[in-house]
Amino acid sequence: MVALRAPGGARGLRVLAVTGIAALTFSVPTALAQRPHAAGPPAKPAGTLNIRATNAADCLDSYKTALAQVSAIDGNIHLGLVSLSEKQRPIPGIAKSWKVSNGGKTITFALRNDVKFLDGKTVTSADVKASFAHANDPETKSPVSKGFLSQVTDVQAPSKFVVRLQLSSPSRVIFNELSSNYLGILEKSQLDRVGQNTCNGNLIGEGPYTWDSVGTGFSSVTLKQNKYYHNFNRPWAHNKG
Repeated sequence: MVALRAPGGARGLRVLAVTGIAALTFSVPTALAQRPHAAGPPAKPAGTLNIRATNAADCLDSYKTALAQVSAIDGNIHLGLVSLSEKQRPIPGIAKSWKVSNGGKTITFALRNDVKFLDGKTVTSADVKASFAHANDPETKSPVSKGFLSQVTDVQAPSKFVVRLQLSSPSRVIFNELSSNYLGILEKSQLDRVGQNTCNGNLIGEGPYTWDSVGTGFSSVTLKQNKYYHNFNRPWAHNKG
């Protein structure tokens, strides 16, 4: 299943769920002129879904770009703390539940203990904290992600599966921001290893797909299935992966 939407603003086009397909390819056409469609037999189900983009990506780390096509790709690689329902209300993502306190200025998230990165490591609060630190790192030069965390004054990890966000003031949009593809959760140990060298498709995630190949100048990006993925955070999806 493919679910697409264009909410506008900085988020642009988002691929919300692509499951049940063995491979996913994003490519940039050599010419954008419209071409007539040749008549032929009905399309048959296949193992690869090809998605054409109007422009190539500039960096495959969504924390470092504002391009919607990168967000669309990364939405298949990484998951957020929360997701959004069809009615745009927050629903569980990596976080299974949360509690708002301190007059709306503290949000405590309880993480699932069964979410795994591609290498089999379990997602923990340390990964969430490292991801948001990556957004705020001056060397990242984040054009979108950092702004989405502008009201977050502190990210705390009091235990392995608990994350606590301290806000400067109550926020009506914080859950929308946390569901964005621009704030997908990265693996801390990998960030520690690669530093700021994150643009070439080397950041593994916990989403339905992972990197397979990247064409010259990001002219094409091919993803393959993540064997550890379970489509737990989108209950409205017909295909659960």
